[in-house]
Amino acid sequence: MGNRRYRRIAIFALAPAALVVAWLLLPTHQVTEARFERISKGMTENDVEEILGGPGDTINEWMGQRDVTQIHEDGLTGLKAWRGGACTILVEYDRGRVRQAVFAEVPLQERSRAWYRGKDLVQILAKGPDPESPIRFRMKE
Repeated sequence: MGNRRYRRIAIFALAPAALVVAWLLLPTHQVTEARFERISKGMTENDVEEILGGPGDTINEWMGQRDVTQIHEDGLTGLKAWRGGACTILVEYDRGRVRQAVFAEVPLQERSRAWYRGKDLVQILAKGPDPESPIRFRMKE
């Protein structure tokens, strides 16, 4: 009877940890380097969403600046991010058209460290490439 009780306690204790690991590992969008390669300057926001499997997250703060993303009559100007597993794609729009795109591959250790510190990966990526960081960047303009 005692072993069953300890087993239940262990299951309830490990369930949150399993959810965190799943959250870190499971992709939320179809974010891959191959899909990043399909994005090109001048594409519309809808074109990018079709390639990456849905709308990205609007980024409102970048490198210390607030309200960097704004919607105009002729489209979005600012940043959107798509996250999926170890990969993140950031797309900068100018009046609804792709201006540039960045692909970043973030190892599990770095994603775990960011989560533990309560930081958003996009804000870490905003600092740009660091030669000592294990994060791999590719940029298209």
